[in-house]
Amino acid sequence: MECELESVVFISHRSMDKEIADMLFDFLIGTGIPREYMFCSSLPGNDVDERINTEVKSKLKNSSINIAILSLEYYQSAYCLNEAGIMWFCDKVLVIPIALPEVSEKNMYGFLNSEYKIRRLNNDGDISYIYDSIRNVFEVKQCKASIVTAEISKLKNRYETYISKRIISHNYEKSQDILIFHLMMKQLYYITLLREK
Repeated sequence: MECELESVVFISHRSMDKEIADMLFDFLIGTGIPREYMFCSSLPGNDVDERINTEVKSKLKNSSINIAILSLEYYQSAYCLNEAGIMWFCDKVLVIPIALPEVSEKNMYGFLNSEYKIRRLNNDGDISYIYDSIRNVFEVKQCKASIVTAEISKLKNRYETYISKRIISHNYEKSQDILIFHLMMKQLYYITLLREK
């Protein structure tokens, strides 16, 4: 009888950034991180069954590493910002913010702000850091260096191709104040729920 793994790598992203999550997921699988160690609601096999809030909350509560794929669209989603607030609240769990090109330390806000070092998927050192962090937490055997190198190259190429064709929203500034208000209200609600459990 196979039991479900409680502890996971939780990948938070906006639905329009699903392709970035796919790339990261494929990279981790390619470097020997087992599929069952990862949760991302938009990826095959991780589909939310019944209630998104309940199931996502359960995965976040049991995560060992949290990854947030930050884009302007991520910051425009109250739901994503709520997940970011929970990641911040669970401060004993490593958070790895992966920023798309339009996000920098200067325009990060909310709970995942410039206090966090952002990582980029076109940087060998950052990708290696993500891989090493996950491998160490789950005590996964080190993959051959040649495989890791090839998978890093593949990820960078996929990422650069995707970014070169990507169109981003330009109404970021207008919605920022409204989102901050919603962020604070909803995060207080989720933090209260976490404490009750």
